[in-house]
Amino acid sequence: MEQVFSNIVNVMHQDYAGCEDKKGWDQPKACTSKVRKVENREDFVEAVRDYLLDFNDQNLLFLDEKQSKIETKKDVGFRVRRYEDRLYVTSVYEANILKIGTYFRSLDGDRILDSRNKYERYLNEHHPEREDWTFILQQCKTAEAVTPDGEVFQYKFKHYEQNHRHPTYAVQEVMNDLVLLTFTDFMNAESIAQLVENQRELLERSNNWIIDVRTNGGGSTSSFAPLLPYMLPEKGITIDSTFHEMSFNFTEASAKRQLASIEQMLVQEKNVETIELLKRYDAMWQEHRGTGFAISSLNVEPDLFKKGTATPKQIFVLTDVYCGSAGDAFVELAKLSPKVTVVGRPTKGLNDYANVVRAEWDDFALYYPTSRLTRIDNGQGMSKVGIHPNHYIPWTPQHLYEDVDLTHVFNLLTTNKKNLVKQ
Repeated sequence: MEQVFSNIVNVMHQDYAGCEDKKGWDQPKACTSKVRKVENREDFVEAVRDYLLDFNDQNLLFLDEKQSKIETKKDVGFRVRRYEDRLYVTSVYEANILKIGTYFRSLDGDRILDSRNKYERYLNEHHPEREDWTFILQQCKTAEAVTPDGEVFQYKFKHYEQNHRHPTYAVQEVMNDLVLLTFTDFMNAESIAQLVENQRELLERSNNWIIDVRTNGGGSTSSFAPLLPYMLPEKGITIDSTFHEMSFNFTEASAKRQLASIEQMLVQEKNVETIELLKRYDAMWQEHRGTGFAISSLNVEPDLFKKGTATPKQIFVLTDVYCGSAGDAFVELAKLSPKVTVVGRPTKGLNDYANVVRAEWDDFALYYPTSRLTRIDNGQGMSKVGIHPNHYIPWTPQHLYEDVDLTHVFNLLTTNKKNLVKQ
């Protein structure tokens, strides 16, 4: 295992896209000492994951694929969000004894704020509404819980297989001249394109759209391409290509891994636009393999002028911290359009370091980014801050009983209609 860890350190120091930006951030010698003392594969995984925390990159992932089936059974069956000194249950899909709105005021005897300080290295966020308590809850045995009715009880944690929920791609007419589009990811380009085509008549006659990407887990930017013409103003806008400019760390090792991955994706992919993008991606890696850092040839192009459509007249995009990767990109692009208003909370902010590739040794797998946004150099990165909405709506427990974000949009729509009448 010590040799595997040595290989991981080499990847992080040579192949990782942040290897120059974050030089000296990690403590490989200290972690090597830990690795020498581990007695099993599970402890090794925890040691490596702790080492990777030094890089402050949520796109870094280390797995023991021999134990992956066991790891899928560590899910606690619900999700929480912190508000002040309480952890509120926001969703339940296995632990049916819990109700949405129940809150924990202690974990294993520690008050919530004490637990927050104890696990600060894992939470690593500047605001309670951005904290991810998943790993911490997996370590807990009991919690003091309070129901929405005020009943206090001792909750004993159980573990379940991870819940793999089916994605939601939906278009719903909320009221006359207003439609709600929901995308919980951008994974399936073909399904999203088909949905837009099937609902074209409704979409094109509706002057007002709401697009909900609050829980969008990402996928491919090509998946939301059918939506873009509708989101841009009819007269068009100029898109500064340098703002999305990326440099890749084109090492030989990463090229070998990435090209193999692209080959597999091309075999499985059916969407024509995605296939074309993958072929361009493949050609880029072939051209630059072994050269180290270079600007991506995918975005070495002049500023783009793109026209949109007359309808809808206005679009509201709902966001939250659970929206990341391709979701980040969607929200960032949406904000460029004068007819789009983003409402909610900042997105996850995963795209400073992206284009993840997989390295493997003895059934251990390290997933690491190979690209970086060049605007990081100007202090314009998104890590730990996300893409900010135009209208920030703080998360409070009221969100558990009412869609506060949607209510805010309805109020904006009502105000806009009154202003139009006055004019």
